[in-house]
Amino acid sequence: MPRHSKNNTALSFFTYAESQALDYGTKKQRLGRDSMRNFDACFLCLQRARDPQVRIAPLSSNKKSRNGTKEKTPELSNIDKNAASSVPNTQTRTGTKRNIDEVGEAIEGTNKKQNFHLDGDELRAIAQREHEEALKRLEEQKAEAAKPKLPNFWLPSLTPSADPDEVQTIKLRTVCTASDPEHPISIKALIATKWTEVEDANSKSFVCPSCRRTLTNTIKISLTKPCGHVICSSCVDKFVKKSKKCFVCDVKCKDKDVIDMSGEGTGFASGGGKVVARKFDVAFQ
Repeated sequence: MPRHSKNNTALSFFTYAESQALDYGTKKQRLGRDSMRNFDACFLCLQRARDPQVRIAPLSSNKKSRNGTKEKTPELSNIDKNAASSVPNTQTRTGTKRNIDEVGEAIEGTNKKQNFHLDGDELRAIAQREHEEALKRLEEQKAEAAKPKLPNFWLPSLTPSADPDEVQTIKLRTVCTASDPEHPISIKALIATKWTEVEDANSKSFVCPSCRRTLTNTIKISLTKPCGHVICSSCVDKFVKKSKKCFVCDVKCKDKDVIDMSGEGTGFASGGGKVVARKFDVAFQ
C-alpha cells in the first residue's frame, strides 16, 4: 500500500521536477523570445538605451598588434644579425690577448728562480690545520643528521610554519559584461551611434534611413564608424560599400569602417543569438 498522497515527499513516484533534478552535469534549457534582449535595450536594465554606444570587438585590436609585430620583425632580424656578426670578432680579440698574456707569464716564470724550502714546524702546522678542518666537517655532518626530517605538529618547537600568501594588487578598471568573455573597456573605445526615429509621435521605434524599414531583432544592422549612422546590412551592401560613402551624410567610409552590430536573436534556431542556456550542476542528493 503506498503512502498517503498529502505528504509531497512520500509519493511512490518522482514528480517531473524531481526527475529533472536527477540529471547531473551540464543542464540545457531552450530559450524563447521572452528571454531575448531587444537590439536597442540596455544590457543592465533591459530598457531602451538613452545614449547608446558601440564598442569594436577586441579581435580587431589583436589583428592590428599582430600586423605591427610582423612589420617590425625585419628590423629586429637585421639587428640580431649585426649582433651575431660582432660576437666572433670580439671572441677572436679576447682569445689573442689571452694567448699573449699566457706567453708573457711563461717567459717571466722561466727567468725567475724557483726556491723550495721545507721546514718541520711548517709541516706540523699544515697537518694540524687539516686535522681541525676534518673534525669540523664531521661535527657538521652529525648536527645535520640529528635534525628532524619531518616536522612534528604536536611539538611547539617543531611545528611547521606557513609562509604568508602574497597579496596581489587588483587593478581597478571598467569591464564590459555584455560579451563572453568579459574584457576591459574605456571611453576612447566607444563610438557614439546615430539612430533614425520614426516621424510619428506615438511610435518611438527606429528605422533604416535608406529603406525606412523598422529595425528589430530579425534585421541585421551595421554601423558606419566615421559618422556613427546605423543602417541595415542590405542597404550597406547596396549603397555604402559600392559608393564608399555613408548614405546619410556622404562621409567617406571604407569596408573596414563598417561594423556589424550583434543582436540577441529572435528565439528561433535560424534567428541567431544564444537559443540554448547551459548550466553545470552537481548530482541530485
